[in-house]
Amino acid sequence: MKTSFWKVTQSVIDSRLKRYVVPIEQQQDNESEKIWQYVTSAIRQNDQISATEEKTLLENEQRKRRNNGNEWQSKIFRLDSKTREWTYIHIE
Repeated sequence: MKTSFWKVTQSVIDSRLKRYVVPIEQQQDNESEKIWQYVTSAIRQNDQISATEEKTLLENEQRKRRNNGNEWQSKIFRLDSKTREWTYIHIE
């Protein structure tokens, strides 16, 4: 017997938050959508070879940055030294 666990209704769809996308040219260089734009474009064009090549370039660049000895620092979250919890810096 097959049973639905949860059914999406029109009221659920209507109550979802609207997705806000910042245009690529306004995004910072470390934002995911900007970083993965060429991989995404190749996937949308059904070009598996280009998608794989772009993904490889991206991952190799990330490895190179990771291995240069610089410690990663968050740009949009701050770690509270007392609670050890991360807080979004633009919370207001």
